[in-house]
Amino acid sequence: MNNSRNMNALVGAVFFLSGTAGLIYQVVWLRMLTRFFGSTSAASATVLCSFMLGLAIGSLVGGMCARRWRRKLRLYVIIEFAVAILGVTASFLVIKAAGVSYVRFCQQAGLGNAFSLRVLLAFLCILPPTTLMGATLPLLVGHLTSCGSSLQAGLGRLYSLNTIGACCGVLLTGFVFIGEYGEAATIGIAATLNVLAGLMPLLFLSQLDSGTRIEGERPTRLYSRPARRIALFAFFISGFSALSYELVWSRLLVLYLETSIYAFSIMLATFLAGIGIGSWLCTRLTIPKCGPLMTFALMQIFIGFWAIAGLALFPLFDAVFVDLEWEIRIIACLVTILPVAIVFGWQFPVAVRCCMAEDSDAGSLTGFAYFVNASGTILGSAVTGFVLLSRFGLVTTCIAVSLVNGLCGLALWCASPRDERRGQVLAGVLAVATGVLALYVTNPYLHVVERRLVRQLGADATIYAVHEGVDAITIAAGKRDPDSVEKQLLINGIGITVFVNETKLLTHLPVALVENPREYLLVCFGMGTSTRSASLYPELNVDVVDIVKEVYACKSYFHSEADDIAARPNINLHVNDGRHFLLTTQKKYDIITIDPSPPLHSSGTVNLYTQEFMRICKDHLNPGGVMCLWIPVGPESEVRMIMKTFVNVFPGACLWGGIEYPGLFLTGGLHDMSQTRASLDRISGEISRIPEMGEWTSTYASSDSVAALFLMSPEQLVQFLDGDRVITDNNPYTEFPIWRMAFGDDTTRAYSAIRIREEMAAQGMGMR
Repeated sequence: MNNSRNMNALVGAVFFLSGTAGLIYQVVWLRMLTRFFGSTSAASATVLCSFMLGLAIGSLVGGMCARRWRRKLRLYVIIEFAVAILGVTASFLVIKAAGVSYVRFCQQAGLGNAFSLRVLLAFLCILPPTTLMGATLPLLVGHLTSCGSSLQAGLGRLYSLNTIGACCGVLLTGFVFIGEYGEAATIGIAATLNVLAGLMPLLFLSQLDSGTRIEGERPTRLYSRPARRIALFAFFISGFSALSYELVWSRLLVLYLETSIYAFSIMLATFLAGIGIGSWLCTRLTIPKCGPLMTFALMQIFIGFWAIAGLALFPLFDAVFVDLEWEIRIIACLVTILPVAIVFGWQFPVAVRCCMAEDSDAGSLTGFAYFVNASGTILGSAVTGFVLLSRFGLVTTCIAVSLVNGLCGLALWCASPRDERRGQVLAGVLAVATGVLALYVTNPYLHVVERRLVRQLGADATIYAVHEGVDAITIAAGKRDPDSVEKQLLINGIGITVFVNETKLLTHLPVALVENPREYLLVCFGMGTSTRSASLYPELNVDVVDIVKEVYACKSYFHSEADDIAARPNINLHVNDGRHFLLTTQKKYDIITIDPSPPLHSSGTVNLYTQEFMRICKDHLNPGGVMCLWIPVGPESEVRMIMKTFVNVFPGACLWGGIEYPGLFLTGGLHDMSQTRASLDRISGEISRIPEMGEWTSTYASSDSVAALFLMSPEQLVQFLDGDRVITDNNPYTEFPIWRMAFGDDTTRAYSAIRIREEMAAQGMGMR
């Protein structure tokens, strides 16, 4: 084990495991905390910034320890064990305690949101374990350089293996662990990896500590203080731009990747894999004609160039690969993200090398440089997510950040020694190309959306309005004829809703089931059709909640009277996550309707399908109140699990099915929802006489058609769903269907009210 190659292999292996565990924690913690804080971009950014701040602080502290601590590997072992303990503690104790405290404070203070408290609690939950995680890199770099490795090679190797491990953590968590084993078991896997990362060097600690220690290889050239400061500032900007581009890519690529957790995992894994490849290339390839500072300059210029080039190439994917499905997703990620990510990874050890001074210690230098870079990522996430994207749009944001990269490259080029100034032609060509592209590139997002609308609606399709907000890009679209009913609302490129009478029934059906309802909560505004229907009942006080505030700005494109309806004193529009809204209010309702955004596997939608959420809804119902859940047409196993979960919380639930659009309505409450022939006649008569039910089609203007909506009584529904699984926060099955699809569960066959009617007829099931 004294052999340096074996020692490098061992250290690399444990850091690979550490990187895998780190991203597993990040993914699961994000899910756990946003269930309390809300699934908004602000809540997600708070968690991400807390995670990155912990890494930044840890790297700074770890660098100080690396300078003073002789037996660095022993300290690393202690830290890995501590991360396992704190990671488990944070997951099962601290996060829950913090979430409950946050909810209680908001309830007692009457606040829909307490941003400062949310930030504080996120820091308290995540900072202790992430600070320890951040300390590991400078300690291991210090250990390797003390054994003779050069700073650039040792750092590049470690950073590469850790990032590839993080890539594996993202893919395993997104594709396997949570979907198959649940969040609690996934945290257990991460803690086990930390323990293994601590045990592996512990078994050979005596041999490693007894090995020869030599001074690490010193670079032949050190740069002046001004040059080092410029390099450090450029490294900060590099971190800022990395998170900015990631946010831009997440908005662009959703058009190809859609909104599933798998799409997000693929995008993030591509970015991490590119960084890992780039760091590995740094250890294998050299550029003899360019010194580190000039290499850093060229990389910054290239990053800015390819970020804009990706915008220009983006619409071509939809035009050239229009008939492909998964292939276009992979191609889009590889072309848009991978080149930039590789250069980001390559420049990391190069940038740290540029900051080295005569008295620099490898470990402390790595820790400080990583602190600066991570600080840039925190600022990039906050500024881009909350300011740039919503105020200037993704194209202007991308161009502005890319030009900043180019200016940093120019500053590095000017700071480099004259004898290193090679590659001027390449730098000049890239700079000119970046400027030309910045002048002429147009919005690729709208190009793709417009092309798809024409394919769906015909040549007279048009976009009425585009709103780029903090949480999403919202588009109102349809035919050029303003009286046409062929209109769509798109959120992040996904069609959320169209004109169908079932969205009216989402209001009228529960109103008919409740005696003298007064308080009504509608989660998910959409086009505003259900809210418009609720406005027909002047006695109702209506709270409408939607996570994307821009949908309210689009309402008048779908309903001409929408602005007047919203101005009524009994109509209250809220911008919030539905689950967070209910958690932070003590108000009770006579009717709660939930209309989650399709498709069923959309990332975050499962939070409105879990048993825990439905219990929250049940706790907010008045005696005699009704909850109505809409389930769109979807895969059979997914639809049945949602139905089973609802029935598990509301044992007296009944099932209703749409006719024009054959989705499903589940109605449940604190009492048995069974219907008699007389009650069905009353309900169908009331609904069929509402004038707006004959507005677009005449289907529901008939009492017989409305009565035909009823499918199953509580007893039939319980029997029908016997043996199906229940969705929980720990087991969010509907968000992770891939393994059920691969191993036999039918997740591809569309399940609808039509199919259920056919099954009932085959089984001889009639109304009870």
